[in-house]
Amino acid sequence: MGSLGLPESWLSWRSAVGGMLLCSFIAIIAGAINSVSGVPTMVLALVLGVGVRAAFNQKVEIVNQGVSFCAHSILRIGIALLGFRIIAADVMSLGWSTAVIVLATLAATLFGGYMIGKAFGQRSDVSVISATSIAVCGASAALAASAVLPPREGLDRETLTIVVIVSMLSTIVMIAYPMLTKQLGFDAHSTALVLGAAIHDVAQVAGAGFAISPEVGLDAVTVKMVRIGCLLPVIFAIGTLRNVHGHSSAKLPMNRLFPTFLLSFLLFASVANLGLVPAAIVKLGGETASWALTISVAALGLKTRLDDACCMNQRLILTLAAQTVWQLGCVLFLILAFR
Repeated sequence: MGSLGLPESWLSWRSAVGGMLLCSFIAIIAGAINSVSGVPTMVLALVLGVGVRAAFNQKVEIVNQGVSFCAHSILRIGIALLGFRIIAADVMSLGWSTAVIVLATLAATLFGGYMIGKAFGQRSDVSVISATSIAVCGASAALAASAVLPPREGLDRETLTIVVIVSMLSTIVMIAYPMLTKQLGFDAHSTALVLGAAIHDVAQVAGAGFAISPEVGLDAVTVKMVRIGCLLPVIFAIGTLRNVHGHSSAKLPMNRLFPTFLLSFLLFASVANLGLVPAAIVKLGGETASWALTISVAALGLKTRLDDACCMNQRLILTLAAQTVWQLGCVLFLILAFR
C-alpha cells in the first residue's frame, strides 16, 4: 500500500497517466500561445514546464513516472517521426554545389564546434551535444545526441540548458541573418542558403525565409531538410565512436549502436520518399513529430527545478554563441568561394 493507503499499482498508474496528460496539456497551451505570439513552441513548452514545476513542485513529483516517460520514450518517437519530413526530390533540386556547401558547413560545425566546446572547458559529452545541436537541427539534434550518449548525473539538465540556449539563439539569428544577407548583397538563392544552413531550428528558418519571399522561404526550408536528413548518420556516428568518455565503440550493446528510434527515422524517410504510404499519412507523421518533441520538451521542463534553470552556465551560453558564429563564418566563406 502507498502512503495514502492506496494500492501501489494504482498509484503507479495515476503517476504515469497523470504525467503524460500534464505534458500534453502544456504542449497544447504552448502551441496556442505560439499561434498568436510567434514565440517558438519549444521555448514556450520549456518555460511553461519549468514554471509549473516551480509552482507545484511536490504535485509534479506525484506524476513523475509519466513525465519521465514523455521525456525519454515520447522524445524517441518524435525523433523517429522526423523521417517523414525528408523529401528526397526537394533535396535533389538544390543542385550539387548547394549540397556541398551545406554538408561541408555541417561537418566543419561538428568538428569546429566540438573543439570550441573543449576550448571553453566543457565536458566532452556537452561539447558533442552542443556542436550537434548547432550543426544539424537545434533542439531535436541536442535531444537525439543526448539519447545515445552514456548516461551521467546532470546530463539531462545540461541538455535542457542547451535546448533553451539554442532556441534563443535561433530566434536571434532569425532576425539578424536576413539583415546580414541584405547588407552583403546576396541574391535570393544565396540568402536561402545562409538561412537554411546556419539557422538552428526549422520554425525559425521558415520564419526568416518566408518573411523575405515565398521563394527564399521554400529554398531555405529545403536546405534545412538536408541538415535534418543528416541526423541519422551523425547520431549513429556519435553512438559508434563514443569518444566522449573514452569508451570504445566495441563495448556498445547493439541497441545503442542501432537505436530503434533512429532506425525508425530511416524507415519512415524511406517509405515517405518511395510513395509507399499516402501523402496524408506523411503529413500526419511530420505534424505528430512536432507534437511529440514539444511534449518531451515540456517534460524536460517539468523535470527541472527553477533554481537549477536560473543557474544557467554562462560559459555554456558563450560556447553555443561561439559555435553559432563559427557556423555562420563557414557558410559565408563557402558561398563566397563558390561564387
